[in-house]
Amino acid sequence: MSKKAILQFLIMIFSAQAFAGLDAMLSLSPYGRKSNGPEIGNGEYLDLDTQLKIGYKGGQLFFGLVYDQSNQNLGINFNPVRHSYGVSIGFRQDGFLLDLNYFLMSTFQQPANVTLINGNGVGVDIGHRWMLSSSFFAGWQLSYRT
Repeated sequence: MSKKAILQFLIMIFSAQAFAGLDAMLSLSPYGRKSNGPEIGNGEYLDLDTQLKIGYKGGQLFFGLVYDQSNQNLGINFNPVRHSYGVSIGFRQDGFLLDLNYFLMSTFQQPANVTLINGNGVGVDIGHRWMLSSSFFAGWQLSYRT
């Protein structure tokens, strides 16, 4: 699988701490793009990146699992989708977060029934989240993926 670096700003992070130690985070990033060259469809696309992390937070350290998905809207019947699964280790303090992710398995479904498998890579997430209630947070995140 060819590796491609993605730098994006995740618009929202929703986090919850159900009880001491458990930390779950959902990140959603819809973003639009335009194509001026030879395009498929009408040249305007709305893609969506989604990330789900769940793990244990002890003190300032986070250890968990990560699922990352990228949906590309090409304006045709089939849109490419990337699914990645891995582990995450992170640092949390005063709302700030820094996570390092290693994706153990990744698949990429392309048009014409082509699926690339056995991909892997790394990721870094930097962000900030604000407490909305005793167990619910919202914030922003900047992510880099290979």
